[in-house]
Amino acid sequence: MDPRQNIDGGVSPDSLSPIINAPGTPGAATNKAVAEAGQQPKVISGQLAGFFTRLVASLIDGFLLFIIQFVVGMVFMFGPAALLKGQNLGLLIFLPIIWYIPQLVILLYYYGVYQHNTGQTVGKKVMGIKVVDVVTGQTPTVGKFLLRDILGKIISSLVVIGYLWAIWDEKKQAIHDKVAGTVVIKV
Repeated sequence: MDPRQNIDGGVSPDSLSPIINAPGTPGAATNKAVAEAGQQPKVISGQLAGFFTRLVASLIDGFLLFIIQFVVGMVFMFGPAALLKGQNLGLLIFLPIIWYIPQLVILLYYYGVYQHNTGQTVGKKVMGIKVVDVVTGQTPTVGKFLLRDILGKIISSLVVIGYLWAIWDEKKQAIHDKVAGTVVIKV
């Protein structure tokens, strides 16, 4: 048995200390406050998920969302156009807006609310991984998921290297994980 592991298979707080208390980590200040209060931060159990496992989960999610958004998009795009039947074609200018609103709602629900229930999307469930808060080891809040999966992934995409960061990072965090203070673990 690895000396850093507890009897229940979790990682001991001492072995996680360099990970969750690293300078610049969003949870570092919180952990300092918890330590000053005489408490131990909750331990993240399980192994950190690797880049390729996360990539496959992301591809599964992307494919699933593509199918859902395609079907919903067609209904919202062509449904109103069919109802107009050549009448008042000036309203056609609003069809892209009518199309984008449900797409945005689907993304916010999937990456915020749905993922918050278990810390997993469908792709993560298939791959046996989940997102946890780096400080508490618990499922992050809806707000933290939205920060991670919307704003954080935009930043990761702009920086280009943001997704690849998980390959060499000690905590296997991509930039969007660092922004939100999360890690992805195997379950």
